[in-house]
Amino acid sequence: DTKLDIAVLAVPPENLIPLPLGESTSANVGDAMVSIGYGEDVGLSVIPTTIARVEEYQGVPLLRIDTQLAEGNSGGPLLDTAGRVTAINIRRADGQKEKVSFAIPIDEAKRFFSHLLD
Repeated sequence: DTKLDIAVLAVPPENLIPLPLGESTSANVGDAMVSIGYGEDVGLSVIPTTIARVEEYQGVPLLRIDTQLAEGNSGGPLLDTAGRVTAINIRRADGQKEKVSFAIPIDEAKRFFSHLLD
């Protein structure tokens, strides 16, 4: 989805241990989170962050985080303090001077991609 800057990839499940999925309904403004990504020219990054606010983009609720993610970090998980995937990181500018970091709540992502995950 080019508007949300996210895709689903199919990979063979050999030797992979998936991260547990949380529920984004339990995420609140002010909650401490950890953003994981593998950005261009940065490599692996594990960044503490906080949910700054909830915004809506074309009818989709997004969690705005207070950390600016590096290029290429879209698609990485946003984890709660228990290590559960609460959201999926994306970046959007929408005409703003600075790029802003958001995350798609995992409940919304499951709904959005449900037809691909069955």
